[in-house]
Amino acid sequence: MTIKIIKWTTKEIDSIKAEVRQEVLDLVAAHGEKESLKILKDKIFELSRDEDAMSLARLLITIFNALSLHVRAGGFSASEIQKSVDLAYAILQKAQIQPIKSKLAFLYGELHLIKSNIAYQEGDIWGSTWQLQTAMRLSSAAPAGGVDYQHLTLALRCMRLGHSTIALQNFRVAEALQMEGNSFEIARIGQIRALRFLGEFDEMKKLIAATRELSSLSQKFELELQWELCCADVYMNGDLAPMMLLVRSGKSHYLPSYLLEAYFWAQAVSSTRWLQDFPRLQALFRRPSLHLRKDSLSYKIALTFDDCHDQAIPFQKRYVLVEELFTIVSELESVDKQLLCWLAIARWLSRNMASRLAKLVMAEYEALCMKVSCGRNKDIFGIAQDLTQKAWYLSQGSQDQEDEDKVIEETS
Repeated sequence: MTIKIIKWTTKEIDSIKAEVRQEVLDLVAAHGEKESLKILKDKIFELSRDEDAMSLARLLITIFNALSLHVRAGGFSASEIQKSVDLAYAILQKAQIQPIKSKLAFLYGELHLIKSNIAYQEGDIWGSTWQLQTAMRLSSAAPAGGVDYQHLTLALRCMRLGHSTIALQNFRVAEALQMEGNSFEIARIGQIRALRFLGEFDEMKKLIAATRELSSLSQKFELELQWELCCADVYMNGDLAPMMLLVRSGKSHYLPSYLLEAYFWAQAVSSTRWLQDFPRLQALFRRPSLHLRKDSLSYKIALTFDDCHDQAIPFQKRYVLVEELFTIVSELESVDKQLLCWLAIARWLSRNMASRLAKLVMAEYEALCMKVSCGRNKDIFGIAQDLTQKAWYLSQGSQDQEDEDKVIEETS
C-alpha cells in the first residue's frame, strides 16, 4: 500500500479514538465479540484502500481496537496479528511520528501495550513484560494507559511469574494513583491474592473486610472476594466442601472460570470424592447456561485430566496423555492454576506407581510454592501433606525403581 506523508494532531487522534471505541461497543452489543471482530477485519481492508490522513488515522485506531478485541475473544491467526502490527507500524512511520520525542509517541506505546497483552494471553510472560517496558519507553512523557495502568499490568505479569512481593508492591502503587472502576478492582484483588500466596491471611481478611465497606463494587468483584476467602479457608481447614457448594448449578459461582478452577482443586486434593461432583466436562460445558471459550488452555488441560481418570480408556493411552500435560501446564494464565495442576499430576503419578516422576513433579510444585511465597511455604494450598509422607517421597530411589518396573510389567 502506498501511503502519502500525513500529519495528525493529538486532538484529532483523541476524537477518532472516541468514535471508533463507540462503534466497537455498538458492534459488540449487536453482534457479540467474535462476529464483531470479523466485521472489523472487513473494515480494516476497506480503510486500507484510502490514503487521506483521517482515513489512515481511523485505520490505525481500528487496528488497535481489533487487536484488543482479539485479546478478549480470540479470532486472529498469528499471521493476521503480524500483518496488522506491521500495517500499524507502516502508518506511524509514514505519519513521521518519532518514538519518544513526538507528542503522538504514545501511539507506539499503545501498539506495544497491545503486543504485550497478546503475548501475555499466549503464555509468553517474559515477552509480554519486555513489550510492556518498550511501551513505556517509547511513550516517553505520556505512557500508554497512564502510569497507574503501567504499574497494574506489570503487577499482573509479576504475579504470573510467581514474584508475589514485587506484584504486591506494584498493585499498591497502582491503586494509590487513584485507579477507579474495573482497574481498581483488579489492583485490589491482586493485593488480596498476593497476600494469600504469602500466607498473610490476617492482613488479607482485613483488606477484604475494608473492601466490602466500599460502595459501587461490581457483582463480579464480590464473586472474586468470596472466592479468595474460600481458597484461604481450604488452606486453614483442609475442607473443599464450601468451594464445591459455590460452583453447583444455580449457585453464585456456577461460571466457567470458577468451575474449571474448582475442578483443578478437586484433582489436586487427596480424596477423589470431589471429582464425583463433576460430570464429564464436555457434557457439562455443553449446557446452554455456560458460555466457555473452548479454545482456552484451561479447558484443554481439564479435558486431558478428565481422560486421564477415565477407566474406559486403556492405561497406556492415559499414561501418554499425562505427557501432554507436562508440556503445557507452565503456559496456564495464572500461577495458582499451574500449581494446582502440578500437584494433580503428582497425585496421578503416585496413584499409578510412577514414583520417580511423581517425586520430580512434587519437587517442581514445592519449588514453585517457595518462589510464590518468597521462601515461606512449600505447600501454599495446604493440601499436599499426605504426599510428603509417601514412601516414594521419603525414599532414596530403590523402591521407586521396583514400583515402576511393576507397572511396566502390568501394562506391557
